[in-house]
Amino acid sequence: MMALASYREAKSVVALSKSPVFHHEFSSVFKAIDALAKNKHEFKRVRKVFRQQWLEYFPVRERNHFQTDVVNIFREHSPCLKERTYLHKANNVIAGNKPLGIGYPLSLVNIADFESSWSLPFDLKRVNSGEDEIEVAARQIREICESQEFVGSLNVNAADSSYGAAKYISKVNGISNLVNVIRLRHGRKVFESEYQETGGAPQIYGGQYYLIEESGWKEYRKKGKVHRKYLTSIYEKQA
Repeated sequence: MMALASYREAKSVVALSKSPVFHHEFSSVFKAIDALAKNKHEFKRVRKVFRQQWLEYFPVRERNHFQTDVVNIFREHSPCLKERTYLHKANNVIAGNKPLGIGYPLSLVNIADFESSWSLPFDLKRVNSGEDEIEVAARQIREICESQEFVGSLNVNAADSSYGAAKYISKVNGISNLVNVIRLRHGRKVFESEYQETGGAPQIYGGQYYLIEESGWKEYRKKGKVHRKYLTSIYEKQA
């Protein structure tokens, strides 16, 4: 804790051992973290303690703001780390390099404080190889909104276009104390809400629009043939 509070030069956890006030070997950093929790029950207890500490500085309000995203943690040189997977990694340093790295995704739900411009990691979960990061995020925000601290307040969650998909929206749109502000991908097709079930026949949707600035024709190839389609801009629809 003294190293964390005083040694700002550390760029990694193990680098805390270089702090002048850290009078132990570097392996004790791992031992201290590993001793925090040995099973799921202890992990929940420790997480609750940390949350209580965070909420002393960022207290729950009538309206709380969250930010959901996923970050890739790359561990190419950690062969003993379980369930590493291939992840997208922007790598243009050497021509011909493929944009791939080895590691794991970390799903974060941050609590935002606009007055201080802080965005504090409030709930972190490693996404295992057999899990979907979007569904993991949906479970995280549901657990937060249903927790004792936030169940009585309005919670606003901001997310980027990766979460503007049915597998996320369908799992969070029924949470009564949650409002999602989700960015949608440019050019995406959207429909008006006049949806009708047809008992097995093709479903009937409402008016179709595209998230583009201007309406116009678009050419695309399908099975070697050129097709044209008129795309109606969302700006053609009245607010």
